[in-house]
Amino acid sequence: MSVTTSSKEIAQIVRVSLKQHQHNQWVIDVLEEGVRRDGSWWYVPVCPNTDHRSSCYYDILSDVEGELQDKRGLDVLLIPASRN
Repeated sequence: MSVTTSSKEIAQIVRVSLKQHQHNQWVIDVLEEGVRRDGSWWYVPVCPNTDHRSSCYYDILSDVEGELQDKRGLDVLLIPASRN
C-alpha cells in the first residue's frame, strides 16, 4: 500500500468503511475539516445524523478502526463529535 498522507484521502477511506458497517436508521458522517494526523495516527471526528447514540454506534466505530488497521495498516481513531 502506498503511504497515505492526505486528510481528504483518509476521510474518504473512513467514509467507505463506515458505509459498509452502518445501519439504515442513521448515517455516520466524517467531519472532514477536523481530520488531523499526529505521528502515525489519524484522528477522524465522526458524527451520526441523529442524536441517538447506542452501543451499536460505538461498536461500529471500533469495528471500522480495527478493519482499517488490519486491512490497510492505518492507525485511525474515530472520535465521536457533534455538529454544535
